[in-house]
Amino acid sequence: MQPPRVLAIGTWFSTLLLASLGAAAPPPATGAPPSGRAAADASAEPECTTENLLAGRAPTEHQQISGRLAVVTDGAIGTEGSQWDAPLAVTFSSSSASLTYDLGRTRTVSAVYVQGDANDTYHVLGSTDGTPGSFQILTTVNDVFSRGHGLRARAIRIAPAQVRYLRIGEANGDGRFSISEFAAYCGVPTPFPPTMRGVDAPLATQAAAAAPAAPKKTTLSEQPGTTTSLLPLAAVLAVFGVGGIAGARLLAARSPSTGKRTSKKASKKTSKKASGPPAAARSREGVLRLVFIASGCAALIYEVVWLHLLQR
Repeated sequence: MQPPRVLAIGTWFSTLLLASLGAAAPPPATGAPPSGRAAADASAEPECTTENLLAGRAPTEHQQISGRLAVVTDGAIGTEGSQWDAPLAVTFSSSSASLTYDLGRTRTVSAVYVQGDANDTYHVLGSTDGTPGSFQILTTVNDVFSRGHGLRARAIRIAPAQVRYLRIGEANGDGRFSISEFAAYCGVPTPFPPTMRGVDAPLATQAAAAAPAAPKKTTLSEQPGTTTSLLPLAAVLAVFGVGGIAGARLLAARSPSTGKRTSKKASKKTSKKASGPPAAARSREGVLRLVFIASGCAALIYEVVWLHLLQR
């Protein structure tokens, strides 16, 4: 049996050892949220990669869209300059048409890629909850008509934005809107624009991609019946005028001799009965009228020929 003094010392030493071990143990867990770096680590987004956040996704909402919706996020694009409504694209029926995608959770978006009709502009919008009125414009996809017609790619870097829902729409342009590919990225890929799988599609022609051409201006020679009807008319009038002049001159030449053959008695009776101007005056008047008609015919012929030559 140990002496009482030894037992007291042992008890004191055991108590001191247990107290030191209790002080070194971590405090019990509580329901309070972590703070500082622990909180940041807990809420940190998964690794920001250069993968396409929209790859293979189907839209959760679409308005006034025609075509296969899957082609917009299938990673395939047409050759630059492909026809605007090629099978690899969807068309927008109006400027209010749109496509909306759910990324699954809030993600950072810092770059977008769009291949769409060259002469149109589009808006890319984002929202954290997808409710009406919550979408904000992230960037504008400007037209690239200066690069040519048809489907053309646009690669755009934007200020990093935290969104869960992405929407493309609010088109503005010639009224014929289309998109063949829409992609979004957290980290900007290298190279940028990214490499996409190409798909053969008919190329756009300038006439088809441009606005409807103005009606072709027809020349005088191309207007049916214009020249063919005016020229014969002018020829007929010219013949009539020349013949009239010749006839008037012939009448003027015969009128004096006829007057000499008539007797004085007949001439007196004629002078008494005549109430109009003398025959010579009437002849001159007829000549002047015929000359006027002939000059009009000549002017008409001149105008027709001159206009015909100018339109060539």
